[in-house]
Amino acid sequence: MDEKEELIKKEITDLGAAAYLMMHGYEVAYRWDKAIVFEITEDLNEEFDNRNVAYLKSEFHRFDSCIMSLKKFPDKSRQPSPKTRR
Repeated sequence: MDEKEELIKKEITDLGAAAYLMMHGYEVAYRWDKAIVFEITEDLNEEFDNRNVAYLKSEFHRFDSCIMSLKKFPDKSRQPSPKTRR
């Protein structure tokens, strides 16, 4: 990388997408509030964006969606136990 070449900051707020990008070799620069920030060179800009979109069509996105759905299931432990038949 040229010393004068400026890095492009890419903020990703979807934790699953950020993890997917990490799995594909992009390094996290830092976290800013709820965003994960990647710093990339201009020559990787289009590839980065394409990879981010590819996440939406991947099994990793489906897995992340399932995890989020499971978090929303009601907690039955907070309700009285159902009576069992004998």
